[in-house]
Amino acid sequence: MQELGKIIFDSINTEADVNRLLSSQVENLYVDFKIKRNLTNSEVDDDLQKVLSKAVSGFANADGGVLVLGVDAPNGPSPAIKPIGPYRLFEQEVNSYISRATIFPVQGVQIKAVDTPAQNGGVVIAYVPKSDLAPHCSMKDKKYYLRIGDSFVPMEHYQIADSFGRRHFPHIIPFGRLKGDINTKGKIEVTLCLKNEGRAIGRFLYFKITQQAGFIINAFGVSGSGLFGISPFSASNLNEYRGGSDEVLHPGIELPVTRLNQVFALNAQSSPAYPYVDLTVAGVVAADGFSARNWKITVPAQSIQSAITNRNQTIDLVGQLL
Repeated sequence: MQELGKIIFDSINTEADVNRLLSSQVENLYVDFKIKRNLTNSEVDDDLQKVLSKAVSGFANADGGVLVLGVDAPNGPSPAIKPIGPYRLFEQEVNSYISRATIFPVQGVQIKAVDTPAQNGGVVIAYVPKSDLAPHCSMKDKKYYLRIGDSFVPMEHYQIADSFGRRHFPHIIPFGRLKGDINTKGKIEVTLCLKNEGRAIGRFLYFKITQQAGFIINAFGVSGSGLFGISPFSASNLNEYRGGSDEVLHPGIELPVTRLNQVFALNAQSSPAYPYVDLTVAGVVAADGFSARNWKITVPAQSIQSAITNRNQTIDLVGQLL
């Protein structure tokens, strides 16, 4: 289900959309208006850095929301556009600061500028999603904020502790894809993959094969040109893989890691020379925030026979964590 803040953000693309937002609601749990003190330059000064840091922290630690920069919303009178002159440059400055606004940076923040030609300028809008890595604290005053009503309120100790306890983590599941080799009768290949079924990014991935069931690890990787999904320990040790900080696995994403091959003897009629049996490949998987777990993937005898007979099909193999 899409966050309300994202729906609001996507709906604001013109000056008319901004005016509609101002006339339809005052500041609430999901929308905050802020004015820029100097409307003639693009600088994100110290005061505005405090505003951004507090807003990013508060929205990310709650249910997400939208910050509209370039709107005056005093208590009492209706909000009014106070357009920023160099709003395109200001958009770039805001976008540059966002990654430094909190500890840790909030993932998925989106920034856009909206032209307000009738006002001779524009506004800049930031969407801050609810964060799976909450709590985030403001870089400026090192406080944790929460959006409550129409305000950003410093979090109490128990709220911070509870938020740390509810942090999301990656959940890494190995699985396989089986198919026959179109160039060699009797040969099959299994691509070993990882999928992140958690709600947080998987970092510093670790993957090890401890049981090969007669399979040979393909030295040419998943691409056929020596590339693997994450880096093997060495060219001579293709049983073990580890990812650095720049090799991440996003929630819901699949990552092919390595490829296994095995050739089965066939008789003159291209039938198995001996009965196939179920094969089990096993190992260990881990990631930052995901403790080392043993895994296994069973390659059923029936699937082996099917892959050899029909070399154009791909068969999914379910992985298990033990």
